[in-house]
Amino acid sequence: MTYSLFKLTRKSVIFTFCLAFFLGILLFSTNAYAFKVVDQGISKMAPNSQDSNNFEKLTEFPQDWPIVYYWVKYTDASVGDKIVAKFQYIDQEPTTFSEVSDVADKASELWIVHTALNPGKSWPKGKYEVVLLVNDKEVSTLEYEVK
Repeated sequence: MTYSLFKLTRKSVIFTFCLAFFLGILLFSTNAYAFKVVDQGISKMAPNSQDSNNFEKLTEFPQDWPIVYYWVKYTDASVGDKIVAKFQYIDQEPTTFSEVSDVADKASELWIVHTALNPGKSWPKGKYEVVLLVNDKEVSTLEYEVK
């Protein structure tokens, strides 16, 4: 009788430990990337204020426009998070042609980056996207087109 009670107790302890372990992992993984995109867009001109409600949100650009700006307003970042914007041409095999990175120094901020054409060149017609990564994890994608 004592042996079976010990065996039953040991199984309960092991089961409880495993349950607590998996719940801990589940809770940790959902909070590990609390970073949230509040708003984002692509514009022809550099935004000149901190109010994203006044920013352009374009989806099309002419081939000869020299600079494309990407902006993102975010919240719940951890200081030290690595933020990366990858500009990609996606009409064929996705090709990254520009990558800009920074380290978050505030929990909430407006981040503005750009990519530029070489003088005398034009953008290839087609579909593009900006992929936003935080600590090497994709958190957002924004598409635009060059016509």
